[in-house]
Amino acid sequence: MSFHARIEKRLTEKFGKGAFTLKNKSHLHEGHAGHDGSGDSHFLIFLDKNAVQNLSRIECHRMINVLLDDFYKEGLHSVSLRLVDDVQ
Repeated sequence: MSFHARIEKRLTEKFGKGAFTLKNKSHLHEGHAGHDGSGDSHFLIFLDKNAVQNLSRIECHRMINVLLDDFYKEGLHSVSLRLVDDVQ
């Protein structure tokens, strides 16, 4: 299963459907160090602020990094996080 599918599954289990949007940004890193050519290595998460309303931005990043830690150990290179009012 791809990192994209696995990240989406993990985020859905944690926050529920509709609380986030996951975008694959791997194509923007072709030729860069850390890009493995798989097209499945760099992601951007848009997360609804209401899903984490009691956490600071730094705490949210830490939580996502812990949530996806095993994927990083398997070769996931980068995940960016943006907290938004509307994930649409």
